[in-house]
Amino acid sequence: WLRRVVEPSVSQLLLRRSKAPPRRSEYNRAMAAYGAAGLPHEVMETLRTMVGEGEHRPDLRSFNALIAAHANAGQPDRAAAWIHRMRGWGIEPDACSYTS
Repeated sequence: WLRRVVEPSVSQLLLRRSKAPPRRSEYNRAMAAYGAAGLPHEVMETLRTMVGEGEHRPDLRSFNALIAAHANAGQPDRAAAWIHRMRGWGIEPDACSYTS
């Protein structure tokens, strides 16, 4: 899925311009772009938007983007905390969760 990551600004622009409500995969793509750029605040805001609109629940990729963002921002303790929080949503971490 990382092959589909684009620049964060482009991802956010695509989410805003879409005439149809964004799909979870589109939110995840935007969050992955922010995560790769080490922008945890932007990942969190996108996740809040996704959940706040009530149409999507975060999935494994959503949480992995958030974990990667904290890891890439030099915040390993926060990344580890999200591994524990994702279980509260009923999602089990995978190898990507632990190696971000």
